[in-house]
Amino acid sequence: MRKITTAAFLGLLPVLADAQPSELVTRESGGTMTVPLGFGIALNKNSTLERERVGVRHSGFPAEIVGAPSITCAYASGDKYSRGEYVYRGPVDVLVREPLAAIEVRVLLFDVWGEHAETLRAVEVADIPAGTSTFKDWGWREWSENECSEQWASITYVARVRTKDGRVIAADPGPVLTEARRFSRKMTAEALEPKPLQPPGK
Repeated sequence: MRKITTAAFLGLLPVLADAQPSELVTRESGGTMTVPLGFGIALNKNSTLERERVGVRHSGFPAEIVGAPSITCAYASGDKYSRGEYVYRGPVDVLVREPLAAIEVRVLLFDVWGEHAETLRAVEVADIPAGTSTFKDWGWREWSENECSEQWASITYVARVRTKDGRVIAADPGPVLTEARRFSRKMTAEALEPKPLQPPGK
């Protein structure tokens, strides 16, 4: 099941960080495109193409992605009570500079053709102390085997935070959009916004 927690920031309007911060981009290999399914079966088993993962952080922002998180599609086998399913998952390390009450992380996914496929969103509503936090439990269901097979690149960043003292701060989307356009020139600011995912046929 998809694990996405949400928070309603009632009565507070998000504001962009005061100044355009200097952005730092980390690019790393995301490993093989092969997706093991078990019993010696795999998607893309004859491919040597490697995924690309990217982390974008804003210097001075209250929370920053550490490195380039590996958010990839994998097959989670079921048990005698449930069928297996495809999920996007992977640990996300965040450097928290000041105590937070909530954090939103977004992951932009691109297919093997360089087209933007999806924007994933995870919100953690919790008392998060300053320091480095690792979020391991985030996961998003993928309904299509084809999309799982074609998933190639990801861009992960902190989209906004709510600080313990009540400020809601949104990150400047400009650096993220610039990086996204390395993959797809058609990328727009609207595409950075996540859309509710629907099961097939809906």
